[in-house]
Amino acid sequence: MADGPLAFSCECGTVRGEVSPGQDLAIRCHCSDCRSAYTIHDRPDPGPVEILQVTQGRMRFTSGADHVAALRLGPKGGLRIYAACCRSPLAYIGPKPRIAFAALNADRLDDPSAFGPVEAEAFVPKRGGGQTHKGLLRMMSGLASRILSENLSGDWRNSPFFDKGGDPVHAARQISRAERAEARRRLRP
Repeated sequence: MADGPLAFSCECGTVRGEVSPGQDLAIRCHCSDCRSAYTIHDRPDPGPVEILQVTQGRMRFTSGADHVAALRLGPKGGLRIYAACCRSPLAYIGPKPRIAFAALNADRLDDPSAFGPVEAEAFVPKRGGGQTHKGLLRMMSGLASRILSENLSGDWRNSPFFDKGGDPVHAARQISRAERAEARRRLRP
């Protein structure tokens, strides 16, 4: 990982931001929801999505924050953050501010080499059906420790995605069941 902040942006460059270095974890996720975050925006199925697991309090937008939008794939799910200007998926965050992690889409990093090696994989398809995880303990313990640390320090209040009252800064659009089914239909087997 890089020593200084990692810059990220949407595809057209209108939304820009950075994430300060910390205890990040590079993950490759094969789940249909991470992949559908692309197809719902009429983008091709990326296959497994590489994400950088960080905390929200270490992320900030440096320009274009008024173009940041959110959607939910389900009524109680987390928020899929994207740039409304060019419909670039940016990140996944928990549904409430105290669930202070963020999964930043690594393809949005200005310098993809800063991503580092993948340390865990989620929802890996198994031959003959089913799924497995690689590095699950590392992934879950990292997630739990980041959330706990943010809550103990109070840094969960520094999220660029929730206001001081705990409400999302960008109202999330709940997609319909038909939209979700269509997004999943576009996934490669």
